[in-house]
Amino acid sequence: MSEQKCFADNNTNNETHSFQNRLKIAMERIGGFAALMRETGLSNSAISNYLKGRKPKIDIAVRIAEACKVDAAWLILGGNFNRSVEVIEHKNTNDDTILIPFVNVEASAGNGLISPEWPNAEMIPFSRDLAYQLLGSIPKSIFMMRVQGDSMSPTIHPKDILFVDYTPNRLTQGIYVMSAGELTLVKRLAAKDPLTFSIISDNPTYPSFDVPMKRACWGNANPDADLRIVGRVIKVLHDFD
Repeated sequence: MSEQKCFADNNTNNETHSFQNRLKIAMERIGGFAALMRETGLSNSAISNYLKGRKPKIDIAVRIAEACKVDAAWLILGGNFNRSVEVIEHKNTNDDTILIPFVNVEASAGNGLISPEWPNAEMIPFSRDLAYQLLGSIPKSIFMMRVQGDSMSPTIHPKDILFVDYTPNRLTQGIYVMSAGELTLVKRLAAKDPLTFSIISDNPTYPSFDVPMKRACWGNANPDADLRIVGRVIKVLHDFD
């Protein structure tokens, strides 16, 4: 799926090809391990794990980048370090930072997650550079959420993070977050025939099911709908768990 790339290090330089090496470089800018603990509030064990290769949640990575005064896009994705420093030192934070809601509910790539209502979302700051590198654009109506279950493996794994565009649009083949009754699902949607949608799991051990197109809608547009589309998945992050 070309529109759903996972995090990948863009720089092949031995010094910066891995997240932990970039973290070491960033950490030295503020005085090392103890300074990073002080500036971020992260524990000794958490930082030690990141330095050993474990990747943090995306909001923690952004917090580390802000504390170390490096661009979050460079810390997470790699690239030109000198340019990242130039960007962070000359940016206007109000103009160059956007907030993306992280919805505190897990969409199920399995049998479904009972979710009668979604709680308030946490607002995660992103530099515009990072958002553009991740998404290619910045949709006006977008949120993030985490996945549970393995029915979309190997495309989407448990604990992956989804970026979801909830702008109502024509339904086409793709992966969507959807609601069926009280279940919140992430599945692949395809047209079975001119009157029917197929709801497909990429993991062949999970069965697909069909829904008449007239019984599907965006959000609450049709009060009689059996399937409600929450949004289209435009990005999957595999590495940050």
